[in-house]
Amino acid sequence: MLGPALALALAVMPASAAGMPNAHGGEFSCRLAATGMPVWGGPSQQVEVPRHRKVVFRAWIRGGGQRVELALFDTSWKWLGSTTFLSSSEWSEAATPAFDTATLSRVIVQLRDTGFYDGNTYFDDLFCGEPGGRNLLANPGFERKTSGWGTAPGFSIVRGDEPAPPAPPPGPPAPDYAGPVGLHVPPGWQLVFSDDFSAASLDRSKWLDHLTCFTDHLNDELERYRPYGIVVGGGLCTLRAEPAKRGDMAATLYSSGVIVSRAPFRHGYFEARIQLPPGKGFWPAFWLTSAEERWPPEWDILEAADVPGRLYGYPHPVDAPGAKCEWVEGAARPDGSGLHAIYEPADGAPAIHGEFVTYGFRWTSTDIVWYVNDVMTEHYAVNAAAGSNDRMWLILNLAVGGKWPGHPDSSTPWPGDMRIDYVKVWSP
Repeated sequence: MLGPALALALAVMPASAAGMPNAHGGEFSCRLAATGMPVWGGPSQQVEVPRHRKVVFRAWIRGGGQRVELALFDTSWKWLGSTTFLSSSEWSEAATPAFDTATLSRVIVQLRDTGFYDGNTYFDDLFCGEPGGRNLLANPGFERKTSGWGTAPGFSIVRGDEPAPPAPPPGPPAPDYAGPVGLHVPPGWQLVFSDDFSAASLDRSKWLDHLTCFTDHLNDELERYRPYGIVVGGGLCTLRAEPAKRGDMAATLYSSGVIVSRAPFRHGYFEARIQLPPGKGFWPAFWLTSAEERWPPEWDILEAADVPGRLYGYPHPVDAPGAKCEWVEGAARPDGSGLHAIYEPADGAPAIHGEFVTYGFRWTSTDIVWYVNDVMTEHYAVNAAAGSNDRMWLILNLAVGGKWPGHPDSSTPWPGDMRIDYVKVWSP
């Protein structure tokens, strides 16, 4: 789950900031003003690196709970690696894992705001190079102001003794739309599956990294799912879609990630807290599909595809004599087929593409019920003939392109990250 942790193999070493609240060393530091929404941009520098060597990117960071990212790219801005860090009031050092430069002679390093809380984050005494070796960065401590660094919105240089901006006057507390974990678990049900993604890699006792029940490019999708499309660390599992850049992707345009439960489930309450990627062409999903070598049934807990801010939840029952799948109630409205499957969160609710939202789904032999944060969006009455007693695989994936969302275009931001805070299942 979300917490003050670092992605991958991040090291944290606290240091005192006494006497210099906004600089770790020297007279100046870099300040990145976060807005609480994903920016995916920040000060950057192109660095000449030795070929076939291990290099790291480090920075001392201080802030007020903002989630920021140290990222590495090649010179065409293809993602190479990154680590995220939840800042605190004490100076702490964050570092990416050592990266093999292979045949690269230059890389781009960047400080980025990932849109987790607003406020100011300070960076100082940066390092890029071989562990224990020479620092390859120009102006790593910002003592020459912005020299060597590309400008970006919210990026400025401040003196170490500059007082922090005054806090805004307190307003009414924001409503907690997400609610506590397991808000809609029926009384007496027991937790039978849980992954908070607190390890440094995917827990393969719980998950597979490939689809077992379908090909990975249905519906004219353009992605292929690869293990490196799954990035686990910092209390998150990130399914990352990006333009293909490896030899095994020669047949397609994009790589991405999928996780599939190693064991199927029959009935339960399923919950995940997810931040969806903005941009044209992304098709994130959280769903259950039959493990009985047939299709349907399938219960689509979450899909977001064509309209920003719009969520879809679809039942796909077996079409057989006596099969029942009847609308009961909920906040969702009908789509063109008559299914009550469209839900658009009210004004003031967390933005699905900028904040973490909790998605829940209760499934029994007689009912399937959808929840978005504290809102019941759909309730259908079902029966065994419709497939309600099938065992099902649990799947989360980030598709790219296809008949529904359309293909990415020049406006699509890369990489596209579907961030998963946790996945939990309770059983009767």
